[in-house]
Amino acid sequence: MSETRTVRLSEDAYNVVKDLKNEIRRIGNTYSMSDVITVSAFVLNTLLKTAPDTVKSMLDTARLLRLKKHRGEFKGSIFDALISEHADKLKNSRGYQREMVEEIIRRLIDDKHLDAAADLLFNYRDLIGEEKFKDFSAEILMMKMKKEKSGLDG
Repeated sequence: MSETRTVRLSEDAYNVVKDLKNEIRRIGNTYSMSDVITVSAFVLNTLLKTAPDTVKSMLDTARLLRLKKHRGEFKGSIFDALISEHADKLKNSRGYQREMVEEIIRRLIDDKHLDAAADLLFNYRDLIGEEKFKDFSAEILMMKMKKEKSGLDG
């Protein structure tokens, strides 16, 4: 059994993760809070590499709102405020989206999660462009063939 750690979250943060976990459940699987937090950290880490200024801005906003809420100066949802202030920046930034999806696909390939990489690749084909699609497709196919060959030889 793996070790666990206790992490203290604000009520806002806990509710956001809980709501996200429940929302994800709609796709047909049940995931733990640890799964949701790990994937969230992965996505944030990927965004940090492609858009560090955007991540810093979002973190600054979250910290400011958390402190204001603690002092009683803010009554709303921190998550909703982040969405209202930053979602359009991310949605309207096709370059950031493309870089983020490409980075996630790259990491999935590097970590040998080939089926997940292929799923993302086909889901975001229009976003990443034909050249990158071909490169990733060839790489995934070659790795799958090597894996199958080593499975047959082993």
